[in-house]
Amino acid sequence: MGRRGLSRGAHGTLVAFARDAVRLLTQQGQQGAEDPSRSAGPRPTVGGPVSRRPPPLGGDLPQGAGNHGRWAINDTMRKFGYPETLLGEYTHWVVLLRPWQVTAGSLVLAHKGQAERLPDVSAEAFAELPRVTADLEGCLRKTFLFEKINYLLLMMVDKQIHWHVLPRYSGPREAAGAAFLDSAWPGAPDVANTVDMDDVQLAALLALLRANWPER
Repeated sequence: MGRRGLSRGAHGTLVAFARDAVRLLTQQGQQGAEDPSRSAGPRPTVGGPVSRRPPPLGGDLPQGAGNHGRWAINDTMRKFGYPETLLGEYTHWVVLLRPWQVTAGSLVLAHKGQAERLPDVSAEAFAELPRVTADLEGCLRKTFLFEKINYLLLMMVDKQIHWHVLPRYSGPREAAGAAFLDSAWPGAPDVANTVDMDDVQLAALLALLRANWPER
């Protein structure tokens, strides 16, 4: 029905209703932008509670931190504590300490930008991976003498390209006042079984890994 078929009072009521609806939708959109969890719902607790914040650290970040080029910091990088948990930053990748440790030295290797499928990762980014993985494996071998290493490309919750990097070992390891046992050895890792570490211990573990990170 057009406007001519409505009384002045009815038309005014519809205009007021539409104005209120637009205002409500705008407010909801602003709230969703400020707090993504409002629209996305609670994250599954794979690998640890998402309420756990990475440890606040003092001192300088590793060399190359902030070298984003044309890439934006994505939600996956933020989820795993970038830049506070940063170990190494490259043109296309970052290596982060995983705030929820499955085995001693659990890391996250994350692609910069918004790619959600491996075919969308550039050839230049793939060409950089040998250097990145050589650095992180050198650091983990020096620190924990791992026997195997697993790269898990899951992305069931955090959608941008990233690997969970889990060093594996048949015996116990100790670091930062925490004891680590690879309980799933020699089978597939249990990413839901994490070591209980406080912020002080996580900061100490991060400092240890940074001290053993290869210099370039």
